[in-house]
Formats: sequence, structure tokens, C-alpha cells
Amino acid sequence: LVLELDHTTFPDGVAHELEAELPAGIAAEALEAELRARFARLELPWRPAGNKAARFFRALDSARDTQL
Repeated sequence: LVLELDHTTFPDGVAHELEAELPAGIAAEALEAELRARFARLELPWRPAGNKAARFFRALDSARDTQL
């Protein structure tokens, strides 16, 4: 299991997210349940980020709209 803290600069700000790369044989659902439990114990919010490319293009469109 590889966990990566990702820092991405979008046109409308910076996003941080934790990404998980799963090796074969690890069930994504089981890992998510474990991570949610650990986040809860640390009182950290759990917010699914969604598709990074889609978020980038939404931010780009928003930035472009404010310049018009």
C-alpha cells in the first residue's frame, strides 16, 4: 500500500488530498473503511475529492468566466 499526500495548484487555489495506490489483493472498500475510522479517531474530515481533471477544468472555466 502506498499513500501519497498530493498538493495541486488549480487556477482557483491549492488542493491537498491523500491518494492511495492499492496493490493486488487489497479490497478498496476495506481500505476505505479503515482510513475513515482512523480519520475519525484523529478528528479529520473525510471528503471525497472527485476526479482531479474535472476539478481542474471546472476551476479553469470559473477563472475564465470571471475574466470576461
